Amino acid sequence: MGQSDITAIRPWPGDRIDCFPASESLPGDWDTLFLGNSLFNSKKFLAHLELTNPVSQRYFYCKSEHRTGTVGTLYLTRLPFHLGPLSLSSPVTVCGIPMIYGSQTGFAPEENIAGAAKAFHDGECRGFQWIVGLRQRGGDIPGWSWKRFLTTVDLNIKWNDFGQYLASMRSDYRKQVAASLKKGKSAEFIQHAGNEFTDEDYKLFIAVHKAAKDYSEPLLKEFFTLFPDKHHYIKMKYGDLVLGWALLVPDGKGLYLLYIGYDVSKNHEFDTYVNLLLGAVRYAIENKYSNLKMGQTAELTKMRLGGTPSERYLLVRHSNRFVNWIISKTDIFNFRKYYPALHVFKTREK
Repeated sequence: MGQSDITAIRPWPGDRIDCFPASESLPGDWDTLFLGNSLFNSKKFLAHLELTNPVSQRYFYCKSEHRTGTVGTLYLTRLPFHLGPLSLSSPVTVCGIPMIYGSQTGFAPEENIAGAAKAFHDGECRGFQWIVGLRQRGGDIPGWSWKRFLTTVDLNIKWNDFGQYLASMRSDYRKQVAASLKKGKSAEFIQHAGNEFTDEDYKLFIAVHKAAKDYSEPLLKEFFTLFPDKHHYIKMKYGDLVLGWALLVPDGKGLYLLYIGYDVSKNHEFDTYVNLLLGAVRYAIENKYSNLKMGQTAELTKMRLGGTPSERYLLVRHSNRFVNWIISKTDIFNFRKYYPALHVFKTREK
């Protein structure tokens, strides 16, 4: 699939699609069309991603005489397949935010799913096609299959301090957290600005990216050093050794845990990953945020810290009719694992 495949978005009867090759050419009302879902879909942030995430973003604005127009982003990435000892990848065109964060849609308004689906054209966007970040399963759309996507996990903040958070846990979960804190006791947490994000910090991000066997291109270092919106880094250090860091991005009273980088070889010794999650929880509590958005990886680990899972869905299709039939008849691309409900706290949330 080449770059031309994604730019040739075609109109359909009764509607008109305007195509934009870059964020600088987007219409002035783009941000307002996303309403409350504008943080990572804003023109400013999309311009940042164009420079720091090389996935050939293109944008569409579907105007209709019969319904509200639909705006959104398409980008190219690679989809990994693991067949025993073999690891393969295939191109996929995605309607979504052009980074590894699929808990929000990359189009608006969210109820215009059919409008986003129409932005793909069989004759041009070949191969796999995804629409990600859907909060609920909708009606059937001809040619597309609904699948369970990666669950996103949020933690509702209701404590005045970190000690109160720990005390509210049931004993089994509190013991697990205490064991992780003990492993990380000799390390310290510090905050630092984006311009203090070093080459060594970036190497930790790349290490996690490789360990995840992600076939997409990794974000460039400038994604972190030139981050365009308000943000915070918390860094976990042992002496002069950086064990890991987390990127936290505020959005009103909510806080996104956007990315984590850590020394995989030291993770067992210091339980770095869990301690970075706990560091984000502590930061959210101490800075009076009402919600910590913990993301879509390691769901069970985050649930054991009190996070609540929230469903996300995926619309998927393939331009080859036979492959598309297989997708519709099987569980392929059903990503979500089912976990039993966890009762982490002494008083269950209603």
